Amino acid sequence: MVGWAQNTDTEVLNEQEVLEQFEEPQGALDGCKLLMAVILSGMYEGEAFVLFERDGDLFEVLASHCSCYGFEGQWNPQPTTVAALRAQNGSVFANDPALKKELESILDKWSIS
Repeated sequence: MVGWAQNTDTEVLNEQEVLEQFEEPQGALDGCKLLMAVILSGMYEGEAFVLFERDGDLFEVLASHCSCYGFEGQWNPQPTTVAALRAQNGSVFANDPALKKELESILDKWSIS
């Protein structure tokens, strides 16, 4: 589990930026709906959380980097569920209430659809 740092800068990513950060080829997110993509950066390290939907299923990517490397090679989407994300939410965004609220809003909308 990625352990989100307290003293960080938050960067919300669009689809193109996700591909660039993870050094994935164009088309890697074709057929996907990006729901949330966030990088939290500290002094010399960072963490990423990406949530997307593909064919009616949810997938997440959790990654981290140090000052020497970025997120390359860490694109490993894992199937997930609303229940699993709700259970993780306390730890994933425990130090950022705004991100926690945004994720909850996304999960609420997902639960309705």
